[in-house]
Amino acid sequence: MQNILTVADDLVTDHLNEEFEISELADLPTMSVSVFGTSAGFGGTVDPKVGQEIMESYKFSKILPTIGVNFTIMGYVKQSEFFVFSVMVRDEGVEMSPTRRAAFMELFNANPDGVKLRHVPVNPAAVSFPGAQIALDNGTSKADVIRFTQKALIELCDGISPLTGFPRKGLAFKSTTTNFTFKALSESYMEGIN
Repeated sequence: MQNILTVADDLVTDHLNEEFEISELADLPTMSVSVFGTSAGFGGTVDPKVGQEIMESYKFSKILPTIGVNFTIMGYVKQSEFFVFSVMVRDEGVEMSPTRRAAFMELFNANPDGVKLRHVPVNPAAVSFPGAQIALDNGTSKADVIRFTQKALIELCDGISPLTGFPRKGLAFKSTTTNFTFKALSESYMEGIN
C-alpha cells in the first residue's frame, strides 16, 4: 500500500481533476469468488464453512457462469452476508470500473435465484479535489497543496463504519475514469491497533 504522502503527491501531480468513488474499508474477513467457465470456487480469510454457506445461498455456482466471463468477485463477509468491493475481469486482467461493476451486479441480481449481491457502503457522491486545483492556480506551492490534500484525506477517513459499528479502517478511492486507485487508513483505527 502506498503511503498517504505519495498518494497526495500523485493526486496533485496526475489525478487532480478526476472523480473518485469512495468505499468503505472494513476490518472484516474477506472472500473472493472466482469463476472459470462453468466452475466457481472461493478463497480468502473467511471461515471455510461460512464461505461454503455463502456460495450456496448466493447460488454463485449456478448464476455466475451464465454471465459469460471469467472473473473474480471480492468482498467482505459479515456473518453470512457478502459485501462486494471489487470485480476483476480475468480475461482482460483488469478491475471493473465502478460503472461496469454496478452493471455486473445488476445483471447478477436480475436472476430470481439466490441472495442479491450488495455493495460495500459507498459515499453517495463521487469526490474530486477541486480545492487543490484552485490553490495551485492561486499560487499556493505544490508542497503546501500536497500537505493540505494529505490532511483532507486522513480526516475524510475517520468515522464509524456502517458495516461494523466501530471506527472504520479507512476508505478506498477508485477513479471513475482511469485505473488509479488508492486506500487511506483512518487515524483513529491506526491508534486503536497500536
